[in-house]
This record gives sequence, C-alpha cells and structure tokens, in this order.
Amino acid sequence: MVRRRLFARLQRICEQKGEAPLLIVAQVLEEAAGPKIRDKGKYFSFAVVRRLTEAGFWAADAPPVNQTREQVQDLAAKRAAIGRPAEDQGGAQQITEMERLRLSNELLKRQLAAVRKPLEGGAW
Repeated sequence: MVRRRLFARLQRICEQKGEAPLLIVAQVLEEAAGPKIRDKGKYFSFAVVRRLTEAGFWAADAPPVNQTREQVQDLAAKRAAIGRPAEDQGGAQQITEMERLRLSNELLKRQLAAVRKPLEGGAW
C-alpha cells in the first residue's frame, strides 16, 4: 500500500510539474537497476523521495491541519443543520435524505484523508 501511494504521488508530481521530476525519476530508476543494488524497490523508493525533496518537487501537498479541521467542522455544522425543519433553516427547502447521506459521506472521506495525509510524507 505504501509503494502504491508513492507511485500515485510520483505520477501526480510528474503530471503537474512537467519534465524535470520525470527526469529525476528516470535517473533513479536506471540506478536502481544496477547490479550492486540488492533491494531495487526499496532503493528506488528512498532515493526518488530524497532527490525530489532536494530538488523542491516533494513538498507537503496537504493543507495545514487547522484548515482541514475547519473544513471538517464546516461539514459537521452542515450535517447538524440537516435534521432541522425547513422553517429553522430560514425558509430554505429541507435537504433530502440522499443529500444528507452525500454530505455525511463527504465528511467521512475528509476525516479519513486528514488522518492519512501525514503518512504520505515519505515516512516509513
């Protein structure tokens, strides 16, 4: 799972930043294929993260923790407002059950992403 997330992040970086990170990845891939490297996958993972960090491409893409907490609190407030009658919402239409479930699902996804995001920072 860790390598799968690493490769997904590498792909995102290469698509967003262009050819420079792709050249770094290709160079590390060539080095990892060398005969003196015992565990090629582990070497590639460590070296590519280190070199992309040195070049400034491997930065924290996650929003600040406070911003994520604010987003979760906003969604929680929306979720709490769903149960109120229409007249309590300032005359707005009552949110349907599907909309309530969608908001609840979005809240859970953001909470899960907030927990997983720090793990994507290259820590083993």
